[in-house]
Amino acid sequence: MTLSVNWVMGNTLPGFETYDHWKIAIRGKPGIDIAMNIVEPENTGEKTRGEQYAVAGSVVNAIPEVCAAPAGIFHFPLFAPYRPRF
Repeated sequence: MTLSVNWVMGNTLPGFETYDHWKIAIRGKPGIDIAMNIVEPENTGEKTRGEQYAVAGSVVNAIPEVCAAPAGIFHFPLFAPYRPRF
């Protein structure tokens, strides 16, 4: 699995004149390529952009889990702890 993130601030950089927000490529039999884009809402009369709505959705959906979490600082569990035998 490969993850790459490109932060694009404009479309003047060669190779980034047009770009997709997310590209998913699965190789196999059959393979599949998916491109997903955030599109601007039409005729809202607001200055809010599509990306802002997309981020706000995940933030709002996280509120119940954040409120239910125990107090304190969250520490990520160690994925692969060191063991001398390795």
